[in-house]
Amino acid sequence: KLENKDSEKAEKKLSFKSKLETIRLLGIEKKIEEGKNLALGLENPEEKYHALFELARSLDRLQELKSREDSVNIYLIIVTDAPKSNTTRLRSLWAISHLLYRMNDFTISLHFLSEILKNHKESEYYDNAIYLCGQIFEKPWSGRDKEKARNYYETFLKKEFEENFQKSEYLEEVRQKVNEIL
Repeated sequence: KLENKDSEKAEKKLSFKSKLETIRLLGIEKKIEEGKNLALGLENPEEKYHALFELARSLDRLQELKSREDSVNIYLIIVTDAPKSNTTRLRSLWAISHLLYRMNDFTISLHFLSEILKNHKESEYYDNAIYLCGQIFEKPWSGRDKEKARNYYETFLKKEFEENFQKSEYLEEVRQKVNEIL
Protein backbone atom coordinates (compact mmCIF):
# COMPACT_ATOMS: atom_id res chain seq x y z
CA LYS A 1 0.00 0.00 0.00
CA LEU A 2 2.82 2.40 0.89
CA GLU A 3 4.46 1.80 -2.48
CA ASN A 4 1.19 2.60 -4.26
CA LYS A 5 0.81 5.88 -2.37
CA ASP A 6 4.41 6.88 -3.15
CA SER A 7 3.85 5.94 -6.77
CA GLU A 8 0.63 7.98 -6.86
CA LYS A 9 2.40 11.00 -5.37
CA ALA A 10 5.22 10.75 -7.89
CA GLU A 11 2.71 10.44 -10.73
CA LYS A 12 0.75 13.52 -9.54
CA LYS A 13 3.98 15.51 -9.21
CA LEU A 14 5.03 14.53 -12.72
CA SER A 15 1.55 15.31 -14.00
CA PHE A 16 1.68 18.79 -12.41
CA LYS A 17 5.13 19.48 -13.88
CA SER A 18 3.83 18.44 -17.28
CA LYS A 19 0.79 20.72 -16.95
CA LEU A 20 3.02 23.57 -15.77
CA GLU A 21 5.23 23.22 -18.84
CA THR A 22 2.13 23.14 -21.07
CA ILE A 23 0.83 26.31 -19.39
CA ARG A 24 4.17 28.07 -19.93
CA LEU A 25 4.10 27.11 -23.61
CA LEU A 26 0.50 28.28 -23.96
CA GLY A 27 1.60 31.65 -22.54
CA ILE A 28 4.45 31.92 -25.04
CA GLU A 29 1.99 31.04 -27.81
CA LYS A 30 -0.43 33.68 -26.44
CA LYS A 31 -3.14 31.06 -25.89
CA ILE A 32 -4.14 32.78 -22.68
CA GLU A 33 -7.62 31.36 -22.17
CA GLU A 34 -6.40 27.80 -22.68
CA GLY A 35 -3.58 28.38 -20.19
CA LYS A 36 -5.91 29.98 -17.65
CA ASN A 37 -8.46 27.19 -17.98
CA LEU A 38 -5.80 24.53 -17.50
CA ALA A 39 -4.44 26.34 -14.42
CA LEU A 40 -7.85 27.06 -12.92
CA GLY A 41 -8.80 23.41 -13.42
CA LEU A 42 -6.12 22.25 -11.00
CA GLU A 43 -7.64 21.03 -7.73
CA ASN A 44 -4.73 21.83 -5.45
CA PRO A 45 -4.86 25.62 -4.68
CA GLU A 46 -1.05 25.89 -4.34
CA GLU A 47 -0.60 24.30 -7.76
CA LYS A 48 -3.38 26.43 -9.28
CA TYR A 49 -1.82 29.73 -8.16
CA HIS A 50 1.66 28.55 -9.09
CA ALA A 51 0.43 27.65 -12.58
CA LEU A 52 -1.28 31.03 -13.00
CA PHE A 53 1.95 32.73 -11.88
CA GLU A 54 3.94 30.85 -14.52
CA LEU A 55 1.40 31.81 -17.19
CA ALA A 56 1.63 35.48 -16.20
CA ARG A 57 5.42 35.33 -16.16
CA SER A 58 5.49 33.73 -19.62
CA LEU A 59 3.33 36.53 -20.98
CA ASP A 60 5.46 39.21 -19.31
CA ARG A 61 8.60 37.78 -20.89
CA LEU A 62 7.15 38.36 -24.36
CA GLN A 63 7.75 42.07 -23.71
CA GLU A 64 4.73 43.19 -25.70
CA LEU A 65 2.24 45.69 -24.29
CA LYS A 66 -0.82 43.46 -24.84
CA SER A 67 0.92 40.45 -23.29
CA ARG A 68 2.00 42.54 -20.31
CA GLU A 69 -1.56 43.76 -19.82
CA ASP A 70 -2.75 40.16 -19.91
CA SER A 71 -0.02 39.29 -17.42
CA VAL A 72 -1.26 42.03 -15.05
CA ASN A 73 -4.78 40.58 -15.24
CA ILE A 74 -3.54 37.11 -14.32
CA TYR A 75 -1.45 38.43 -11.42
CA LEU A 76 -4.59 40.22 -10.25
CA ILE A 77 -6.45 36.90 -10.10
CA ILE A 78 -3.76 35.51 -7.82
CA VAL A 79 -3.49 38.62 -5.64
CA THR A 80 -7.27 38.82 -5.24
CA ASP A 81 -8.20 35.15 -4.88
CA ALA A 82 -5.26 33.47 -3.15
CA PRO A 83 -5.17 33.42 0.65
CA LYS A 84 -2.90 36.09 2.13
CA SER A 85 -0.60 33.37 3.49
CA ASN A 86 -0.03 31.87 0.02
CA THR A 87 3.61 32.29 -1.06
CA THR A 88 2.67 32.61 -4.73
CA ARG A 89 0.43 35.55 -3.78
CA LEU A 90 3.43 37.36 -2.29
CA ARG A 91 5.55 36.59 -5.37
CA SER A 92 2.67 37.92 -7.48
CA LEU A 93 2.47 41.13 -5.46
CA TRP A 94 6.13 41.77 -6.21
CA ALA A 95 5.80 40.68 -9.86
CA ILE A 96 2.79 42.91 -10.55
CA SER A 97 4.43 45.85 -8.76
CA HIS A 98 7.59 45.52 -10.81
CA LEU A 99 5.69 44.93 -14.06
CA LEU A 100 3.51 48.02 -13.53
CA TYR A 101 6.67 50.01 -12.75
CA ARG A 102 8.18 48.91 -16.07
CA MET A 103 4.91 49.92 -17.76
CA ASN A 104 5.16 53.38 -16.10
CA ASP A 105 1.93 52.81 -14.18
CA PHE A 106 3.47 54.13 -10.98
CA THR A 107 0.34 54.84 -8.94
CA ILE A 108 -0.96 51.29 -9.14
CA SER A 109 2.53 49.87 -8.67
CA LEU A 110 2.78 51.86 -5.42
CA HIS A 111 -0.55 50.37 -4.31
CA PHE A 112 0.81 46.82 -4.52
CA LEU A 113 4.19 47.81 -3.10
CA SER A 114 2.46 49.31 -0.08
CA GLU A 115 0.91 45.93 0.69
CA ILE A 116 4.36 44.34 0.70
CA LEU A 117 5.66 47.13 2.96
CA LYS A 118 2.74 46.87 5.39
CA ASN A 119 2.15 43.13 5.54
CA HIS A 120 5.37 41.37 4.51
CA LYS A 121 8.20 43.03 6.42
CA GLU A 122 10.03 39.74 6.89
CA SER A 123 9.80 38.69 3.26
CA GLU A 124 12.53 38.53 0.68
CA TYR A 125 10.70 41.25 -1.29
CA TYR A 126 10.69 43.89 1.45
CA ASP A 127 14.03 45.49 0.49
CA ASN A 128 13.02 45.39 -3.19
CA ALA A 129 9.74 47.13 -2.38
CA ILE A 130 11.41 49.94 -0.44
CA TYR A 131 13.95 50.42 -3.23
CA LEU A 132 11.30 50.43 -5.97
CA CYS A 133 9.21 53.01 -4.08
CA GLY A 134 12.28 55.25 -3.99
CA GLN A 135 12.81 54.69 -7.71
CA ILE A 136 9.20 55.56 -8.50
CA PHE A 137 9.28 58.84 -6.58
CA GLU A 138 12.51 59.75 -8.34
CA LYS A 139 11.06 59.24 -11.84
CA PRO A 140 9.69 62.19 -13.82
CA TRP A 141 5.89 61.84 -13.54
CA SER A 142 3.02 63.75 -11.93
CA GLY A 143 3.70 62.11 -8.55
CA ARG A 144 7.43 62.81 -8.55
CA ASP A 145 8.63 63.65 -5.07
CA LYS A 146 12.36 63.63 -4.42
CA GLU A 147 11.77 64.06 -0.68
CA LYS A 148 9.72 60.84 -0.58
CA ALA A 149 12.37 59.10 -2.70
CA ARG A 150 15.06 60.14 -0.24
CA ASN A 151 12.90 58.99 2.70
CA TYR A 152 12.51 55.53 1.15
CA TYR A 153 16.24 55.31 0.50
CA GLU A 154 17.03 56.43 4.05
CA THR A 155 14.59 53.84 5.40
CA PHE A 156 16.42 51.27 3.32
CA LEU A 157 19.78 52.32 4.75
CA LYS A 158 18.47 52.22 8.33
CA LYS A 159 17.77 48.53 7.75
CA GLU A 160 21.06 47.69 6.04
CA PHE A 161 22.22 45.55 8.95
CA GLU A 162 19.13 43.34 8.86
CA GLU A 163 19.56 40.00 7.14
CA ASN A 164 17.43 40.74 4.04
CA PHE A 165 19.22 44.01 3.48
CA GLN A 166 22.83 42.89 4.00
CA LYS A 167 22.65 40.84 0.82
CA SER A 168 20.62 43.35 -1.17
CA GLU A 169 21.83 44.07 -4.66
CA TYR A 170 20.64 47.66 -4.19
CA LEU A 171 22.69 48.60 -1.13
CA GLU A 172 25.54 50.47 -2.86
CA GLU A 173 23.20 52.19 -5.30
CA VAL A 174 20.95 53.38 -2.46
CA ARG A 175 23.93 54.81 -0.59
CA GLN A 176 24.89 56.80 -3.69
CA LYS A 177 21.34 57.98 -4.28
CA VAL A 178 20.95 59.31 -0.75
CA ASN A 179 24.10 61.38 -1.21
CA GLU A 180 22.94 62.61 -4.65
CA ILE A 181 19.44 63.59 -3.51
CA LEU A 182 20.59 65.31 -0.32
